[in-house]
Amino acid sequence: MLEAFACATPAIVSSAGGSPEAVQKSGGGFVYRNDGELLDAIHAIAGDPAQRQALSAKARVAYENYYCEDRYISEYLTLVEEALSPR
Repeated sequence: MLEAFACATPAIVSSAGGSPEAVQKSGGGFVYRNDGELLDAIHAIAGDPAQRQALSAKARVAYENYYCEDRYISEYLTLVEEALSPR
């Protein structure tokens, strides 16, 4: 899912696991609970270029705001600075 978002590709994920939270938070794809919902999501993305483009944009924005390497490095270095600062 994160790799899809990095490539500005909408994600279609199962409701199991941790991916649904990211997809729902971002609006960058669909979460399905059964085969019918999976097919509906595939048809929605394949059949509607405008919707696909909108989902793609949301996916990329979510990646940049929440999941990109720069953000993780920045947060990591902030934690290191806080750990090293005198209390």
